[in-house]
Amino acid sequence: MKQFHIGVDKDMIKKTLMAVFSAMALTAAAGAQAVEFDGRGAPAAAGGLVETVKVSAPEVKVSDIGTGVKARGWQQSKICKVVELDSNDGTAINRQVSLDAAYSWQECENASAMVNGQYISASNCHDRTEWYTAYVNLVIHARQLRQFDKERIEVCYDFKAQKGSFALRQTPFDYTYRDKQGESLYTVELYPGARKPQNPDAALAQLGGFSYDDVRKEFTLTIRNGFTGEYDGRKVHIGVELVQDKLFDSSRGTKFFEFPLNWLRQDFKIVFKESDFPSDKDAADFRAKAKKYFVNWGFKVKGEGFTEAYMEKGKTETAAVIQ
Repeated sequence: MKQFHIGVDKDMIKKTLMAVFSAMALTAAAGAQAVEFDGRGAPAAAGGLVETVKVSAPEVKVSDIGTGVKARGWQQSKICKVVELDSNDGTAINRQVSLDAAYSWQECENASAMVNGQYISASNCHDRTEWYTAYVNLVIHARQLRQFDKERIEVCYDFKAQKGSFALRQTPFDYTYRDKQGESLYTVELYPGARKPQNPDAALAQLGGFSYDDVRKEFTLTIRNGFTGEYDGRKVHIGVELVQDKLFDSSRGTKFFEFPLNWLRQDFKIVFKESDFPSDKDAADFRAKAKKYFVNWGFKVKGEGFTEAYMEKGKTETAAVIQ
């Protein structure tokens, strides 16, 4: 275990204590000495005061100085780091992570002496810190990665218990593992199994536009295809909720439109009519010269390796429908 030591100078402490006792002696002598005047309103230039200080000031010997230790402990005994990986890091990983922890305590220099028949003691305390380093070896055996795969693996070492640990915070794989504990060293090997179903990347589908054709009486919703090759062979279901824009928005319901996924495909174009959705029986709408609609949309991916979680993407601009 690597250590970094931060200490104090004992000679400096000793000098400080000697100064403390000298000051104590000076105070005691000044209180006991009768001050003599030379008849001109000033204290005598020479006399017993200086001599008394010399006699009364204690000599602090090495044997009078002792060392005491207080409040030992780890500032934080368990230290962790998160290792972030993506497809650019390669199929196999062999990485060493260093973790540092501080161990602190208070060390006091104690001294005592007799001053004018009185026993006096004093302490001078300093904080001291030592730094320790432990290492975690993270080994991940080769796995089949997709372009946008990301993993977050937390590795830890408890300096008090002298034990390492890890946790999978984000990964598309089911892993089995083997680990080994050592002094200031923890090794963990991860063996990938089957992929876990993942949510699709919501950013891969973007709104291209929403419009209404007065002649054909049709809406057109355009969705940009950003799906990569790893989605090929699956199907995307795009959800379209037609909403009438008025004081209190009125939903006409939701329909799903299915498309096969291929990274070479151009945009997804969804064409539908107002009559494809249930009618709103509000009489005021029939008298209106124009109605405004917008679409709430989203998507889900169906196929191996992906969940069918619905990715909500928000709403479009409004389009006017002339009566």
